[in-house]
Amino acid sequence: MTAASDSPSVTTAPVITPRGMELPAGAGQPVDARGLACDLLRRARAGVLSTLDPGGYPLGSVTNIATMPDGTPFFFAALLAVHARNVLKDPRACLTLADLGTGDALVRPRLGLVGRVEMLEGDLDSWRQRYLRRHPKGKLYLALPDARLFRLRIEGVHLGAGPGRNAAQLAPADLVTDINGAEELMTREDDLIAEFNAAPDLLERLALAGGLAVGRWKVVGIDPEGLDLMDGDATGRFTFKARVTDAASLHAALAAA
Repeated sequence: MTAASDSPSVTTAPVITPRGMELPAGAGQPVDARGLACDLLRRARAGVLSTLDPGGYPLGSVTNIATMPDGTPFFFAALLAVHARNVLKDPRACLTLADLGTGDALVRPRLGLVGRVEMLEGDLDSWRQRYLRRHPKGKLYLALPDARLFRLRIEGVHLGAGPGRNAAQLAPADLVTDINGAEELMTREDDLIAEFNAAPDLLERLALAGGLAVGRWKVVGIDPEGLDLMDGDATGRFTFKARVTDAASLHAALAAA
């Protein structure tokens, strides 16, 4: 489903207006902007979705999120929810993600994704499975009669890397994971996840290789660039050294970890 007919038309103007000044080169410590942004996107379980109320004011709503293999963020909402009403009237929205942890939030990375929200229709089994692996209690929500899934089509990216860290400008394409040629990997995702989650030694090795604390980690998602991991409410990411497209290259990447 696309936006309502009276929603704003798509323009070529920047969705995030430039601030009119640029930081001088070398003003801050350089960071891997794409790696940082993709890590935040893949590990986030929740974010603040800011939508436009019909009265003109923005409304921020905390919502659970998940991502598809190509990195597309999506979320559940009941049609009765105010933010669902808002995006069906005006699809423009911003999803803000942050790994707050403890301490001062302003010294930790934050990611703002600006774009247009679309309500999903058709065969949504793969979307539901991805969502439920990350949010097992979501079965209760998805069983509601007005439950719907929505995705955010990203049109603009703003990364705050923290004080003294000079994050380069990012484009929406920078956050996209190429899934071309990885059809076998995506088709076998459920079976591969079950295989890996039945191998605790492998999971422990992946967690340690990914810099995660020892725990009861499990795989909840696979894409050509890495594995999404969870231990209770904690999330992690194991990134491959090279892109994988099928079960054979995936097993080889894990054997080399």
